[in-house]
Amino acid sequence: MHAKLAGKRVAILATDGFEQSELLEPLQALREAGAEALVVSLEPGQIQGMRHAEKGARVDVDLTIGEARETDFSGLVLPGGVANPDRLRTNAKAVTFIADFFRTGKPVGAICHGPWSLIEADVVRGRKMTSWPSLKTDLKNAGAIWVDQEAVIDGELVTSRNPDDLPAFCGRLIELLAAHDPTGKAQRPGRLEKMLARKDLSTEEKRKILHEWERDAQALARAEGEGMVGGTESRLDEIQHAKRTLDRSRDQSKPH
Repeated sequence: MHAKLAGKRVAILATDGFEQSELLEPLQALREAGAEALVVSLEPGQIQGMRHAEKGARVDVDLTIGEARETDFSGLVLPGGVANPDRLRTNAKAVTFIADFFRTGKPVGAICHGPWSLIEADVVRGRKMTSWPSLKTDLKNAGAIWVDQEAVIDGELVTSRNPDDLPAFCGRLIELLAAHDPTGKAQRPGRLEKMLARKDLSTEEKRKILHEWERDAQALARAEGEGMVGGTESRLDEIQHAKRTLDRSRDQSKPH
């Protein structure tokens, strides 16, 4: 064992129906890298793993979601399995726990069906991600940019498609955890300036993100005008300004 992640504490959030290899292999990899990896679940005791459609191993729960706090961890792992994230995304404490890692800018890894929970936490908009193929439409509808790659990094998030991707997934996750500076300020999710400056997104991908944001902001602005919501800003002007900035940049780059 080496101490690349010495002093790091990582939560693996799962419940009954998790894909066995997608929990046990990251758990082993994290511990071998020197991290303290703990299984967090909805209830105490044990949770049932699956090997595809067959029952697999049962795993001990270290902390319940009522006991776990994002502030006690350096990062988060979300294994897949069909039933597992489907249960997690209906639990308000689990969804808040997930969202807190994005709010504070800490590394998160989600594999296979794991990103289902990220959709519920409303943290995928504008992010380049992958997943099990059946989640592609769900992620795109939630504003993500879906790609078919074994391990996709977007900021402090790494996503992968299936158990075959586990070596790449675990490697990228450990790299993110090792590089993360806990004293650094969390990045503001969805900042338009940051998104426009990203070099890993094409102009058309940026335009698509801005179009989705504009549509959401227009709906919020209409609701505000009808007195349905209050105390929030639609940011419509900021989004439309960003669209104009992107269009100017694109026009200037065209040959004359």
